[in-house]
Amino acid sequence: MHSREFRSAPSTSLARILSCRCSRGRRSFSSSAVTAAGKDDTIARCLPVSPARAWASFALQKIVQTPDAVVILDEYMIQFRQIFLDGRPLPRDTEPIFKGYSIGKWDGETLVVETIGLKDNAWLDLRGHPLTDQARITERIRRVDYGHLQVDVTVNDPKAYTQPWTRTVKLSLTPNTELLEYICNENEKSTPHMVGPSAAN
Repeated sequence: MHSREFRSAPSTSLARILSCRCSRGRRSFSSSAVTAAGKDDTIARCLPVSPARAWASFALQKIVQTPDAVVILDEYMIQFRQIFLDGRPLPRDTEPIFKGYSIGKWDGETLVVETIGLKDNAWLDLRGHPLTDQARITERIRRVDYGHLQVDVTVNDPKAYTQPWTRTVKLSLTPNTELLEYICNENEKSTPHMVGPSAAN
């Protein structure tokens, strides 16, 4: 696997192809909507996760840049995400999808990504912090050094939280490896036995 710089980025920017393992950062919430792990968690139901949750996933991710977009490939459920870099604005109305609709631009050494158009009633974590269709996610992605990315994720979701909040996720380069297929519902037998709240309240 080769590690290269983004074509349009500053000299110390992200890598063109980068597989990462993530470690979680501190989170700051202002919400009473916290529950125990439940059977309607997105991952428990083998569904794709939002960009805000994917950065702290246990699965490997690969980041690939073309001149007009960044594409993030995820081992979990063979997911992909597109971040458009061609200068287009966010759409006024978009079909809600698990990954939302994302555009990005460079701010010095940092890639700033804005995302809207997410599906309603997603979970941000196993505790049941919600993410709704009114959410706007801002990610500030920068390469701290050769082997590390830092992603500051800000969630502004007035339908679920009283104010925006930010968490920082740190990712490490995993060289000389490949993404594997991880299909959550292959031979899945646990769903009928799941207990807990049916949704975050």
